[in-house]
Amino acid sequence: MRAYTSSFAQPIFEWAAVDWDGPVTYDLEVDDSCAAGFVTQCGFESPEASVHGLDALSWQPADPLAINLWQPVGRRYYWRMRACAGEMCSPWTRPRHLEVGRTRGDFNGDGFSDLAVGAPLIDNGGEDQGSVFVYFGGRKGISSDNRHSQRLDDPKHKDRSSFGVSVSVAGDLNADGFADLVIGAAGTDEYRGFAYLYFGSARGLDPSPYRLGPPDGSPDDWFGASVAGAGDVDGDGFDDVIVGASGTDGTHQGMGEDLGVAHLFAGGPLGVKPMAMVSLGIGQMNFDQFGYAVTSAGDVNGDGYADIAIGSPGADQAGDRQGTDRGRVYLYIGSADGIIPVPTSRLEAPVPRDHDRFGAAVAGVGDIDGDGYGELVVGAPGTDQHTEDGGQAFVFRGGNKGLEQAPSTTLTDPSARRFQRFGSSVAGADDVNGDGFDDVLIGAASHNRGRALVYHGGREGLSVSPALAVIDPLGDGYNHFAEGVAGAGDINGDGFGDIIVGASGADNGGVFRGSAVLYPGTELGVDNTRPLRLDDPDSGSHDHFGHVVAGR
Repeated sequence: MRAYTSSFAQPIFEWAAVDWDGPVTYDLEVDDSCAAGFVTQCGFESPEASVHGLDALSWQPADPLAINLWQPVGRRYYWRMRACAGEMCSPWTRPRHLEVGRTRGDFNGDGFSDLAVGAPLIDNGGEDQGSVFVYFGGRKGISSDNRHSQRLDDPKHKDRSSFGVSVSVAGDLNADGFADLVIGAAGTDEYRGFAYLYFGSARGLDPSPYRLGPPDGSPDDWFGASVAGAGDVDGDGFDDVIVGASGTDGTHQGMGEDLGVAHLFAGGPLGVKPMAMVSLGIGQMNFDQFGYAVTSAGDVNGDGYADIAIGSPGADQAGDRQGTDRGRVYLYIGSADGIIPVPTSRLEAPVPRDHDRFGAAVAGVGDIDGDGYGELVVGAPGTDQHTEDGGQAFVFRGGNKGLEQAPSTTLTDPSARRFQRFGSSVAGADDVNGDGFDDVLIGAASHNRGRALVYHGGREGLSVSPALAVIDPLGDGYNHFAEGVAGAGDINGDGFGDIIVGASGADNGGVFRGSAVLYPGTELGVDNTRPLRLDDPDSGSHDHFGHVVAGR
């Protein structure tokens, strides 16, 4: 089962046939009166749209669903269905929700996606305190003077906090219709680390954040080194958030150095619950770095619950023997009770080698083949497949049993340059060409200029050849271009996904001040002839603006 919007406010609902004897029909109901937190109690007393006795496997309402034209623009709908054979019908499915007339990453609810760019080494009167800059989208895109709409600084104002070392759209944690933002500050308090949640509103992000900390914080835990919106893992209508602490030494799996932990926090009507829903730890060897990368995997098995994936690039055991930094990725499945704390999949490179660092970057990339299941992309920037540290990325397809163990597609940078580190950053790019399939963005942040490659999805899966290679437009070497990449959502509301690429090493009149570059999507794909350059708004050097970028 899946629902998606191909035209404004007229979503398409699709489902698989049930294996019953005789003719089967389907009933479907769509309602906007269900309440988050009480989803299973929703009775659908006055559905906005419904159909009964349908013998097809998809349906689209003839008329647009009603939505709000004021902030937050759009409306959330819940939907359910059942199968019938004559007068005998199955129970209704658990209601699922769908955002209609809304775009992901819309902090101020105006109908346009927004952006966040991290600059974790801005001093702010101290040393490496860090900042994050927010840019609001609009009909003409980012404002013509490229000025940021909001600046968020380290709330604790502590030196070496590295606020903004990780940034992610958190989804809608309190189900108020506005997207929220999560920011990691892994260097705070001797690298114990914190993460901060900023809640969206009609005025933008509330400048007073909610702080998350490790349950039993110790120096060098690096809590907040990675953050991500987890999606709605328990189907209660509130999105959840995940925070990695890859430097944590001891876990319930064993004791050692830098084994790593990832903490999942549940959303709710007041924002987020202070105690972690679950803390996951798999690391068993020193320097496994479990939690180095975290992501929502989408719904890889189609059961209506969001799933999560966690990278452990320092894992030594992979393949038939132990090595060094081969890497693994672990998949955890959502359920009505939350994340099941035992991984259902342990993913590895097809031919694991030492120093591959498989799992250094992970991203749920949506549904790239249109089959209703989410896909996962994993970066392995240290692989030597064609040249030293050339890097690779792997696509794992979802299905009714979860992710396939073997990658469906293996991606390699066609340039095959030494130290290109293809796969050092990976992201879903939404649908950049409007063909109905989600696309993928892979960063190759080489020691020199770097580049980002766009791959288009399609009915047969992801193309192995990039549709476009975006070359560093800043002109100088060592810009760290593509160190951070992200789908930017739909910044200007034209129906095409946009992308943003960070270049934290760009000098811009200083040294390593940093930049980020926004590229628009079109019916032909990403247009690299019209880049919009965002430069470090601060005046200092070594700010590393663009180290991370977020927008979906």
